[in-house]
Amino acid sequence: MTGTPNDRGRAAYQAGWRIRHAHPEDARVMGRVHVEVWREAYTGLMRPEALAGVDPEIGAQRWARILAAPRPDGATTWVGCTPTGEVVALASEGPARDADAPTAHEVRALNVLRSAYGTGLADLLMVDLAGDGPAYLWVVEGNDRAVAFYRRHGFEDDGGRKVDERLGVREIRMGRERSPWAGDAASDLDGAARDADGGRGLGPSPVVTGKGP
Repeated sequence: MTGTPNDRGRAAYQAGWRIRHAHPEDARVMGRVHVEVWREAYTGLMRPEALAGVDPEIGAQRWARILAAPRPDGATTWVGCTPTGEVVALASEGPARDADAPTAHEVRALNVLRSAYGTGLADLLMVDLAGDGPAYLWVVEGNDRAVAFYRRHGFEDDGGRKVDERLGVREIRMGRERSPWAGDAASDLDGAARDADGGRGLGPSPVVTGKGP
């Protein structure tokens, strides 16, 4: 798919892809999708035993707890759906969790199944996760596809680093002050169509990733 990230997000919406707020009843499928995304994206990057130990049932229980009530830190969780309504992506954003955060807004996770690559769904999600303004995120070193995606949305390596010994990965912090597409007519969300259950898509009015929630 060609064009700016906003163009791709708008094309995804026009093709029937949707995003919406996650609900407690999504927990089971979110647990499965989360595990599948990790195994698709992180095989060869994370410790094999760490990936092998990821359990969709435990993940579902965790998501059920997270989604059972409003999150005290103000974070929001989204799911991305195919035109037929199947959940194939999950994402979250909220206030920065790092003491030395470069901005107040963190894109905490953006996980999309390989089957949805190239559809524009990830762009559709990112528009809501980061808007046009300052934001930062963490990405696993070596996840070149994710790094390239975030760069298209204006994020750059800002020098921040951390190591997750349990997973055996090094993470890179990427941040931006403003979307390079801010002011593009296609990024106007004021007229964006919002699904009845609270999900948002890039409507007729012009419009993988942190590791966890």
